[in-house]
Amino acid sequence: MNKTILTLLVWMGFVQTNGWAQTLLLSLKDLPQGISAEQIFVAGNFNGWNPKDSNYRFNNQGKLRIQATAAALLEFKCTLGSWEKVECNSNGSSISNRVIKLLKDTSVTIRIESFQHLHAGKPVVSTASANVHVLPAAVQRKGENKTIRLYLPPDYTQGNNKYPVLYMMDGQNLFDVTTGSFGEWQVDEVLDSIFLATGKSMIVVGIDHAGPLRLNEYNPYDHPRFGKADGRAFVQWITDTLKPWIDAHYRTSTKASNTWIAGSSMGGLISTQALLQAPQQFAGAGIFSPAYWTAPEMFNAANAQPSAFRKKRLFLYAGGMEGESMVPDMQRMATLAKKGKPRSFVEIISPEAQHNEAAWRKQLPAFFSYLLLLGGAANK
Repeated sequence: MNKTILTLLVWMGFVQTNGWAQTLLLSLKDLPQGISAEQIFVAGNFNGWNPKDSNYRFNNQGKLRIQATAAALLEFKCTLGSWEKVECNSNGSSISNRVIKLLKDTSVTIRIESFQHLHAGKPVVSTASANVHVLPAAVQRKGENKTIRLYLPPDYTQGNNKYPVLYMMDGQNLFDVTTGSFGEWQVDEVLDSIFLATGKSMIVVGIDHAGPLRLNEYNPYDHPRFGKADGRAFVQWITDTLKPWIDAHYRTSTKASNTWIAGSSMGGLISTQALLQAPQQFAGAGIFSPAYWTAPEMFNAANAQPSAFRKKRLFLYAGGMEGESMVPDMQRMATLAKKGKPRSFVEIISPEAQHNEAAWRKQLPAFFSYLLLLGGAANK
C-alpha cells in the first residue's frame, strides 16, 4: 500500500491552532465486506496511539476532518477499536504506518484492504525462535493473568550459566509477527545472531501491554485526555512481583548491574520512569522514541533527581521523522541524564526514521552489543 506523506503540528495529544490552520480530510473507500465506515477509528502519534479515540472516528459517510498547522509528521493506522482489529493487507500481514505531510488543505482517500481479526483461524506462520516461550498465566497483575514472552539464550539448556536480564515493554511486538500489530522487532533473531558470532547472550522478558489501558499502564502521570496513571504501580509490580518470579524460576544474574529495562514510545517513557523510581534495581535502560509529550512532568522529575542516572548505562534513540518534538524531547532528557554522571551513554538520532518497529529493529544490533559490551557502531 502506498504511503501518503503529511505534516501536522501535534503537541500533548491536542491539535494546535496557533499559526495558519490547515484541514486534512480523510475519506474511506473500498472497505472490506461487512465493515461500515462509522466502525473505524484512527490511531496515531497525535493521540497516543489510542485505538478507540472517539475524537478520531469516521462518520457514517466515511469522512474524518482534522485541523492542524503545517509543522510535523503524522503517522497512523486505522482500527475497529482495538489493536486486535487493526488494518492489514489482504493476506493478513501487518502494514507500515500511514504517514502524511500537510502543506495545505488536503483531501486523502484511504483504501483499507482488510483487518487482522478477519484472518483469525487462517494458517499463520509464527516467526518466533524455538527458544521463545509464551507464559500466559505465570504471573498476575491486578488479579488478572499477565502474559510474559520469554527469550532464553540458545545455550540455556547446556549448562548452569547465569544470564543478565532485559525487561522489555510491548511484548506482543518483540518476537513474533503473528502477535505484533505493527510488525515485530526481531529481538530473538538479533540475539540468536549475536550468540552465533560471539557466544554471548541474555534473557529477555517481554511484558505484554494492557491493550486499551496501555496508555495508563505506561504513564506515571495522570493525563487530562488519556486518564488516570498506572505507571508507578506498574514499575513497582515489575520490581516487586515479576522480577522475583523470574529470578526464582530461571538462572538469572540477579544483581542490579545485570538487570536492564527498555521500551519504545510509551514503553520508552515508562523505562525512564523505572530508572527514576527504582534506580537501585537497574543498571540502565534502552529508551527508544520516548513519548515524553504525554508526561512533560518527567523532565522536572529527572532534573530533581540526577542521582537516578549515576553510573547507569543509557541508550537513547529518536527518529527525525517522528514529529517535531521527538528529537528535542529526547535531547532534553539526555542533557538531564548526563548531569547525573552515567557510566556510559549512547545517543542516536536517525534523521529519516519514522515511529515504527522497523526503525527500532535497525537499532537492536547496536543496542544489544552495547548491553553485552561487544562494541560496534550504531545504525545512525
